Amino acid sequence: MAELQARFDNLETSAQSLWRYPLPAGKDISIGRRSQTDLDVPDWNRSDWVVDDPRVSGRHVTMSWDGTILRVRRRLEPADRPAINPVFYKGKTQDDFQMVIGESFTIGSTTFTLQEPQAAGTGSAGDLSEQGGGLTRTIAREELRVSAFLDAKTPLMALAELPEIIRTTRDDIQLEEKLLDIILKGLPLGEFAGFVSMDPKAGVDGRAAILRSRQRGLTGDLFRVSNRLVRHAMHNVIESVLYIWDKKSEGSSKFSMTMTPGTDWAICTPLDERPNQNRAMYVAGRVPRNIINEEQLKRDTEFLDYQKFINLASELFCTMRDLFRKEKQNIQIRKFLPRAMVVLLDSQNLEEKLKEREGEVTALFCDLRGSSQFAQDNASLMDGWSRMRVAIDLMTNQIYTKNGIIGGLQGDAAVGFWGWPESKAEQIDHAVEAALGIRNDFMRSNVLKQVMFGCGIGLAHGPAVVGGLGTYHNFKLDAYGTTMNLASRLESLTKVYGVQILVNEAIAQRLNKSDPEQKRGRLRSMGKVKPAGMTIRVPIFELMPKIEDSLPGEETVNYNMWEAGMRAFVAGQWDVAQKRFNTFVQGLFDERRTAEKAAQFFIEYIARHNNKPPANWDGTIEMDAK
Repeated sequence: MAELQARFDNLETSAQSLWRYPLPAGKDISIGRRSQTDLDVPDWNRSDWVVDDPRVSGRHVTMSWDGTILRVRRRLEPADRPAINPVFYKGKTQDDFQMVIGESFTIGSTTFTLQEPQAAGTGSAGDLSEQGGGLTRTIAREELRVSAFLDAKTPLMALAELPEIIRTTRDDIQLEEKLLDIILKGLPLGEFAGFVSMDPKAGVDGRAAILRSRQRGLTGDLFRVSNRLVRHAMHNVIESVLYIWDKKSEGSSKFSMTMTPGTDWAICTPLDERPNQNRAMYVAGRVPRNIINEEQLKRDTEFLDYQKFINLASELFCTMRDLFRKEKQNIQIRKFLPRAMVVLLDSQNLEEKLKEREGEVTALFCDLRGSSQFAQDNASLMDGWSRMRVAIDLMTNQIYTKNGIIGGLQGDAAVGFWGWPESKAEQIDHAVEAALGIRNDFMRSNVLKQVMFGCGIGLAHGPAVVGGLGTYHNFKLDAYGTTMNLASRLESLTKVYGVQILVNEAIAQRLNKSDPEQKRGRLRSMGKVKPAGMTIRVPIFELMPKIEDSLPGEETVNYNMWEAGMRAFVAGQWDVAQKRFNTFVQGLFDERRTAEKAAQFFIEYIARHNNKPPANWDGTIEMDAK
C-alpha cells in the first residue's frame, strides 16, 4: 500500500492545508475542488478527494494505483470544459503520466507526493501508557460537556469568529479549514490540528488518513499522526483521549506511539459517539513544562481546558456540517416545488398553510396529443422522451410563471391549479393567461411542429379541498374535488368538439367582467354538457386567443351568427340552429373553414337525431365516454 500526500501552501495567508490518504489498489480516484456532495455541479465535475485550491478544477485529475505505479490523467472531457490549469510532473506539463513512490506532481499551489505508508504500530491498544511510558487521560464526552472552562479567555476569543463563519461558509471544505484555524487560535500550545479517519475494520493494521489539516507556519513537512492513538480514541473508547509522550522512552523498544519532532502531546476526539464511526479531530503540540506523572496530569488544568475546547469544536463542527448539508438538500428540493411553496418555506406559518381547507380553486388540465403514436413509431425511448419533455416544459413553465401550483404529471398530461395558499379573484386571470400561453407556445415551437404534437386544455373554477394532501408515503401540495375532475373532463371534450381550450361558466363570467373588450382572449358558447361519469350539467365555452394571435382574417368571422345558432340549439329549435351553423361555416375563409370542427360537431349531432331534440330536452348534451 502507498499513500498520497497533498500540501496546499497559501502564500498570501501563510496557511498550509495538508491531507494524506491511503491509495486503494485497482480503483479510480478523482481529485479536485468540488466534493461528491456538491449536487449543484454535474457529476463529471465532482471529486472523491478534495483540495481547497482555487486553481484546481472541480474534478482535475483521475488516478489509478496498481500497487507499484500511480497513473495520473488530467480531465479532458467534456471537450469544451476540460480541467483548465496544467498538471506539472518533473517540471513539465503532462496530461497522462505514471509515477512511483517518492515522486510528486503539482496543480496550482498544491503539491501531491506519493509516499510509503506511515507505520501502523503494533501490540494492544488498550492502555496507551503501558505501551510507551507516556501519560494518557480519557474523558467521557458527557463530562466534557458539563465541566466549566477554568481559563475561558483564549477559547472564547477564538469562538468569537463563529458567527462570521456561519454567515459566510457554505460547504464542508470551508467549514473544516476555518474551524481548524479557530482551534489553533484557541490552543496556544497547539502546533497541528486536523481531521483524521481510520477504517474500523482494519484492526491493529489500520492507518490513519489525514483528511484536512492546519499547522503553524509553512514547515514543508507533513505531520505524522499516531495510528495507535487514533485507533484507541475512535474505535476502543470512543471518547476524547489525551496522550503525553515520555521523551526518555523514545529510544526504547517499548516506544510504540508516533511522535512528530517538536510535539509532546496529542488529543484525539471522535466526531461521533456511535461505534464504527470513522472521523475524528486530532490536535498535537508542545509542552513548555514537564508533566512527568499521573498526579501532575490530574492537577493540570490547561490540558483539561484543551480537551473541553476540542470536544466543543468537534460538536460545533458536526452541528454546522449537518445544517449546511440540509441547506444544500433544501436548495435541490426547492427545484421541485412551486414558487408559492418556495416563498412560504421561509415564513413562520408553513404548517398552518399546509392544513387541508376548502376554498375556491382554478384548475388546469393540459394533455399532450400525438405523443403515444410518436412513441410507437420511434424505436428510441430516449428520443421520444426528449421531444415529449419539450412539450411538458412548455406546459409547466406557463403554470409556474403565472403563479400556479404544478399539481403533477399524469402520463403525458400536466395538472396545475391556483387558489393556494389563499383564493383570489385574479387567480382565474392567471390561469387563463397560462392556458393561452401554452396554446401560443405550442403554435410557435418548431420542435413540436416537426413531430406534430398538439395539446388540449380544460379549465374549471369552483370549490375544492386544497393543501398538503395524500398519504404518509405520498404527501404533496395538491387539490381534490369536483372542480379538478371537471377540468380533466373538459380537456377530454376538446377532442370531441375539435377545439383547444374549454372552460366552465365561472371562468367565462370572470372574463366577461375583467376583460369586457376581450384583449386577453375571446369566448364562444358550446352549450351545456353532462360530462361522462359526472352528474352535473354545466355550460361550457371555448376560450380562443385574441385576434392578434389568431389566423389571418379572424376579424371577419361572424361569431354573432354562431351565438344565434347556439341559442337556438339549447332552446330545442334545431332547424334554426342548423341553418345558423351552416351560415356560420359558409362565411369562413378557406383556412379557417378547414380548422372549424365545433360547427361540424353540432351539425352532425343534429343530423344523428333526425333534426329533433330528444324527449325532455333541457339543452344538455350527455356524454357517455370520457
